[in-house]
Amino acid sequence: MCVHLWDHPTSVGLTYWQHARHALGLALTCAKASLMLTVHALCPDVCQTTGTDLMRAGLQQHDQLTQQLDQSQDMAEHQRVHQAYVTYSNSLRLRKHTPT
Repeated sequence: MCVHLWDHPTSVGLTYWQHARHALGLALTCAKASLMLTVHALCPDVCQTTGTDLMRAGLQQHDQLTQQLDQSQDMAEHQRVHQAYVTYSNSLRLRKHTPT
């Protein structure tokens, strides 16, 4: 079971510890929001927007991380395609100059 522990972090372009840090940060933000929403439920005049604001901030952080990862994966794909093009171009040049 532990063999697959790192599959997800790797699939999203993070190390185990980077993923853990971001996931635990989001969990902490959600826990704070939950506490504020509980207080608000019991005392409606207290923490009127705090819980919602915290949830929005947590989701915004998650969205920013997702965008950064998507961009870095796009950049990695671009670099792979570029390297394949350079390799192909070089092979064409070699064929051109190789006597038959």
